[in-house]
Amino acid sequence: MILKKSLRLLLLSVAVASLTSCLEEPKQDVDTPAQAKDVQEKLYQAWGFADPLTMVKDDFMFIETTQTLETNQAPFFVLQEGVTVSQKAESEDKTAWDYKFLYQTRTFRNNQEGAQSTREYDISITKSNLQASALKEIGLEDLKPMAEDFQLIFGVQKLLGLAGACVMTNTFQKSCREAGYDRCTIECLNLKSEKLVQDPPEQIKNQPNCGDLNNCQIRINKVTFDFVLSATKKETTEAQRINYSISMSQDLPFLARITQYCARQIVTVNKQKILVNTCANLKNFKKGPPELPQ
Repeated sequence: MILKKSLRLLLLSVAVASLTSCLEEPKQDVDTPAQAKDVQEKLYQAWGFADPLTMVKDDFMFIETTQTLETNQAPFFVLQEGVTVSQKAESEDKTAWDYKFLYQTRTFRNNQEGAQSTREYDISITKSNLQASALKEIGLEDLKPMAEDFQLIFGVQKLLGLAGACVMTNTFQKSCREAGYDRCTIECLNLKSEKLVQDPPEQIKNQPNCGDLNNCQIRINKVTFDFVLSATKKETTEAQRINYSISMSQDLPFLARITQYCARQIVTVNKQKILVNTCANLKNFKKGPPELPQ
């Protein structure tokens, strides 16, 4: 079903027999339409410019993603991700930098520790058009607002996934028809942006000199909007609504620029509707030692 594929969440089985609350779709009283170009502009302004070539060997980032029910804030699923730049080397033709990333994951389901894994990823970033080349070469052929499995997803990929969420493509329309629907529509609503000042994550705060953050605080650019996908078959229309929230800080470098990324939506489990919150939070970032001059 095309609606199920659109969830983009790490959906897991969860006991819901005790849920008796009446749940409402995550929305406000009056919706304000938002154009795709306006969503993109807000996102790109919040991101700013980040040079991917500032990544150096031994850069480390730790992200923790939790899934909670609206009626119970204790996470029923936790994904921990550690990303380390294990190698950076200039390409033989001197036109690019070749990176190797160590990607480690650990999961917890209902407080029970689950699988652990370690993988390596190789990525090449050209020296010209720094940010543009990084967006292209990291691999964005299948953009998704949220990852469907455990794989290394760079913050900039999450950003571009959201930037493309409000655009109806020919490929999407084709998938809609192949799924048996007569018509599908995408709408984005209630676009908001705000600037905040926050304390850094505890593990960054405990670093020497607070990770070199000015006044031990992080300036945050936060963007939120609602995404609505409707699919119609004859006289029946199914709709899925997701509230997205993404926070970025231009005080942090390319690898760790996104500090929080959340999605809130109703999911059907065992024929019952439950409101699920999925949030990925930056927990730590450590800069590797400075590179020697070339």
